[in-house]
Amino acid sequence: MQADDGDRGEGAGFGPEDHDRGWAEPIPLARPWTLPPVMAQPANPLLLREISAGRAGLHLLVMLGAFAALTLIFSVVFMLTGGAEPDAEGHVDLNLLFLVTICGGGALAAGALGLVRLSGVRVRALGVASRSLAVDVLLGVPVAVASYVAYLVCFGVMFLIWPEGAHELQGNVDRVKAMSPDLGIGWLLLMMLAVASYEELLFRGFLVTHLRRITGSWVAAVVVGGALFASLHVGSGVGTQAPAVFFPLLAVAAIWASVFIWRRSLVPGIVGHALFNWAQLVVLKYVAAHGQT
Repeated sequence: MQADDGDRGEGAGFGPEDHDRGWAEPIPLARPWTLPPVMAQPANPLLLREISAGRAGLHLLVMLGAFAALTLIFSVVFMLTGGAEPDAEGHVDLNLLFLVTICGGGALAAGALGLVRLSGVRVRALGVASRSLAVDVLLGVPVAVASYVAYLVCFGVMFLIWPEGAHELQGNVDRVKAMSPDLGIGWLLLMMLAVASYEELLFRGFLVTHLRRITGSWVAAVVVGGALFASLHVGSGVGTQAPAVFFPLLAVAAIWASVFIWRRSLVPGIVGHALFNWAQLVVLKYVAAHGQT
């Protein structure tokens, strides 16, 4: 009885080619299992992996130079035209001031978008996107509430630590009243949405993401970006607030940046930021109209 090919008897199933291969031939392993593309978590565009840390730093320098140039140009224009000079009653044309500020902010925002596009980065990397627009818009309401809570808590802590600063904070209320434009509630909300849109794009969408690309840390980016945001909102010039408001503004900036990082979208921060500013001005208008202090 002959042994067939399936038997492993003497001389069965082994030819010269088997001896040539030897017993040390590697056995191919199965491929590691991976998630299908539909189930896989998409890469976070806010990390700006498409550009280097050096290019991110260059972007910041370019935007800083553009900001300084616009500030100088507007200052010269206002000085020559007297646009920022108070009238006989001590009032400044705030509607014109806000309009010029929005135009300047819009120009800077357009420049920021242009820089990232020239680097081959999509605008969603700056948060110009939304996974669910309705959810992000509605989320702006609790963001505004949380911002107010943080704002008031910071003021409370400051009163406990620095009781003598109460008069400065009261003076800040007067400054906010003075820089409230003479507009109806609806127009005021639209103006605050415009202001919040370019500020969130510049300070959260552009500044925070680029700082994270340079430092490698979201925490450092949020803190440094919030400090720069607060610094540009305090001072002694027209449209700024008292220096005592620095830490409350830093706190609300951290909230807006955290929501931006979480949702990967500017929409919740824009809505929350606009409602935060709008509610302050509406309350102050109401108080001023009823002659209360």
